[in-house]
Amino acid sequence: MSSELILEETLTKRSQQKKRTSPLNYKERLFVLTKSSLAYYDRKAEKKFRRGLIELSLIRCVEIVRSNGELIPCHNKYPFQVVHDTNILYIFAPNHDSRTIWVQRLKEEIKDNPSVLAKFHPQFWQEGSWLCCRQMEKQAPGCEKYNPYGDSKKLHLDLCLDHVDLTWSVHRLWPLSMFSTRKFPHESGFTKTKRTDRSFISFNLL
Repeated sequence: MSSELILEETLTKRSQQKKRTSPLNYKERLFVLTKSSLAYYDRKAEKKFRRGLIELSLIRCVEIVRSNGELIPCHNKYPFQVVHDTNILYIFAPNHDSRTIWVQRLKEEIKDNPSVLAKFHPQFWQEGSWLCCRQMEKQAPGCEKYNPYGDSKKLHLDLCLDHVDLTWSVHRLWPLSMFSTRKFPHESGFTKTKRTDRSFISFNLL
């Protein structure tokens, strides 16, 4: 096993909530990434006490966590996740650059693992459910495609942009003369006029 040092930094770790009723807590730990493992330590009086170690060969996914406005009750506000075996380790970096470096270096080390996930959960597991898809089983399959070689958030954005481009292309297929208006009853007694865009109809059928 190689002990070659890759990264070392004090980050914040969230408790893993291995039980549904387990409380959430956040603690600073010294994280050390080598060519063979990711370990974290409790530092007291210049001594390091190892609190956990994950063999890199067991890691199935490393990715940022999208908080989507959720409150992050710790000093560090840039979360990422390390999925290993049947557990998820949530780690919080002090800034965007720190998180990017950790995610990229970890991905580089695990990209050839045979158990890398095809899909992952982009938001937190919290209080008995996934915030992204509301599934209530912690081992439920992921709801978003995982990119083991780059940024899954960028992949998600690219897919959204492709969606926009396709919408624009469909709009161009239909001349403005194809637009029509229809009248619909309204609760107030008045009628509302709504424009019917046949290009939207065509797009929704794709």
